[in-house]
Amino acid sequence: MPEKVVQDTYKAYWKFIKETIEKLPLKDVDESMFNTLRTNFNLPYIGKLYCNLECWKGATNKDKYYKENIKNGLKHKEDNS
Repeated sequence: MPEKVVQDTYKAYWKFIKETIEKLPLKDVDESMFNTLRTNFNLPYIGKLYCNLECWKGATNKDKYYKENIKNGLKHKEDNS
C-alpha cells in the first residue's frame, strides 16, 4: 500500500473522531441529555476513548476555575500598575 494512502486514512480516522466530538452540544447540558450523547469510541488495538459525566463536569469546572483566575490575575496586575 502506498505510504500516502496510509497517512490519509490515518488522518481521516482521527479527524472523524475530532469532528464528531466537536459537534456534541456540551454547553449547559444536564445529566439526562449527556447520557443520550455518544461520548465514546472503541479504537481497535488501543482501547476505548470515552468521557463520562463525572469526567466532563471535572473538566468544565477546571476550565471555569482557570479562566476566572486568569481574569482575576490580570485585574490584580492592572490595579498594581
